[in-house]
Amino acid sequence: MLQKMFIISLFLFLSGCGASSVAHLDSNPLSFDENEQLSMRHWEFVYLNTLDNDYYLLEGKALLLYENLPVKREWLHDLRLTVYLSDDQGAVLARDSQIYHTRRMRPGIEVPFSFQLDAGHIPAATDIFVAFGYSMWISEHRFLGGRHARPLTGDIDAFQIRQGPLLR
Repeated sequence: MLQKMFIISLFLFLSGCGASSVAHLDSNPLSFDENEQLSMRHWEFVYLNTLDNDYYLLEGKALLLYENLPVKREWLHDLRLTVYLSDDQGAVLARDSQIYHTRRMRPGIEVPFSFQLDAGHIPAATDIFVAFGYSMWISEHRFLGGRHARPLTGDIDAFQIRQGPLLR
């Protein structure tokens, strides 16, 4: 029991102390009122950033790079798109996420997004960069069951694909 409490305490301590970094992700300098594009391994993001009071509003669409998927499947599940604002060292200053319902995959699929990030706590002299992250499951079936692998055959039905921040 004592060991379990120690592990839980350590996890809570480390999760509170760990700062996120997106230095390993491709990023663009933050610009205003200009169409921007950022390509990653599985998604390409096309967006426009505007300033509304103390908020950055990033709106656009994510285009699935279907040809880059490690396996071809028919359904996309639990898609989470996240935008990160970071400093020049990759330290995350602000983030916003959106989650999307199951949808059929196909080449050319576009997912619209609209992110709102609080700019009020970011120092004015800071160089700001935009990076994106994503997490998703892909499978042959519309509904994901509790078991994604078939151990007797070695077949795997669902694959998780993600790119995102690292703890510093």
